Amino acid sequence: MRLATIKWNDTEMAGIVAKNGILPIRALNAAKGTAWRTDMLSLIQEQQIPGLTAWYNAGGKEELESIPGLVPADQV
Repeated sequence: MRLATIKWNDTEMAGIVAKNGILPIRALNAAKGTAWRTDMLSLIQEQQIPGLTAWYNAGGKEELESIPGLVPADQV
């Protein structure tokens, strides 16, 4: 899993790099009903990355492209 900080609509946010773009954590939370922190520093400080990685490895990788809110890589 690759994480990235992107600037989208003048706001910096964390996202997961997918095949066709980057899915903001905010979009993942909205689609899945989760409450991951939406900025990279908070994800690190609150030790949420291992849990996010577990979700990704348990099938989340395959879900990324179908979750609404994927930002095309050329737009960040």
